[in-house]
Amino acid sequence: MSPVVLVKKKDQSLRLCIDFRALNKALKALKHALTSPAVLRLPDWSTVKDERGSTQLRWPFHLTTDWSTSAMSAVLSQPDGDGSDRPIAYASRVLTPAKAKRLG
Repeated sequence: MSPVVLVKKKDQSLRLCIDFRALNKALKALKHALTSPAVLRLPDWSTVKDERGSTQLRWPFHLTTDWSTSAMSAVLSQPDGDGSDRPIAYASRVLTPAKAKRLG
């Protein structure tokens, strides 16, 4: 939780102030954890031959997307040997009002 304090302004009225340092520190730690080598991995480009002799990637890529009227995001992942998806890259963007209107 970030501390909330009341601070007097010059005209003696009160202003609500929030110290976001603790919140920013937690967000930075979360970003670091999500992009650490233990979570992110490099793509596996190994190939196999299918029954027709064509070369195929051993593990396909999965692109998961999500969007709303104000933002969009995507995760590129690849299944691990045990079948769980492992993220390779994340992407996100907040839409400007003009782009949101055009896409909405």
